[in-house]
Amino acid sequence: MNDDQLTALLEDSLEAGRDVTVADAAAASGLSLHDAERGLHALVSRYRGQLRVTEQGEILFRFPHGFTTPWARRPWYRSAA
Repeated sequence: MNDDQLTALLEDSLEAGRDVTVADAAAASGLSLHDAERGLHALVSRYRGQLRVTEQGEILFRFPHGFTTPWARRPWYRSAA
């Protein structure tokens, strides 16, 4: 799978605003651990996600704005509609 397919599947499977581990994402989406991790890193860069680390060293992925880009500039005609 390419990154676009992975991110689309993860966007549909994950709940925004909740901390997610790679294992959580793999279980929710049905992806392998490797593909889930690759997709999560792509989502972090696309949607300005946040990374946190637990005391056990596990990485937590968080998407506080969900899977939207509120900081992206829109053309003036889209804002007016």
